[in-house]
Amino acid sequence: MNLSIMDRTPPPRLSSPESITLMKDGKIKGDREGTWEKTKGDRYDYITVRMDNTEYHGVFFKQHNEKMDSEQVMTFTAIGNNNTSIWASRVK
Repeated sequence: MNLSIMDRTPPPRLSSPESITLMKDGKIKGDREGTWEKTKGDRYDYITVRMDNTEYHGVFFKQHNEKMDSEQVMTFTAIGNNNTSIWASRVK
């Protein structure tokens, strides 16, 4: 997955895209390391990410890939307990 991080503390800044893999055992590997877990929801599946001493809560959802006409890719977006936002999209 390509991961981006938005730090909202003044001045707000966006990180360069990073590469991570969400492993089946709940670990995050790649440019960042940490843990993740998925919780089933009624309309969406929820994600909790723990990385860099921050806990993020958000949602998984499929989104249109702007580079492909009809392809949908899995994405997630979450906000941390330190007011930073993360989002990621699957790379094939």
